Amino acid sequence: MWTRVSERMPAPHAVYRVWTPDNNQFDATVCYGMHSPWWVPRNGYTKQESEPISMLNDHYWMEFPEPPDPTGEYEL
Repeated sequence: MWTRVSERMPAPHAVYRVWTPDNNQFDATVCYGMHSPWWVPRNGYTKQESEPISMLNDHYWMEFPEPPDPTGEYEL
């Protein structure tokens, strides 16, 4: 479920899917510090970070579900 930044800020130390009003989507972590909060976009394959993007009230974010257990059995 999408959550608007103006309604609730995301928790630190997690990766989120972010949607912006100009219809961009990206995966990012959150940076809180002695400045305005930022999205730090991440490349999913290399986990490298890109240039930070200001977190605006009209941005939406969504938590990722837990990944599957690679040692568990799968139903087909």
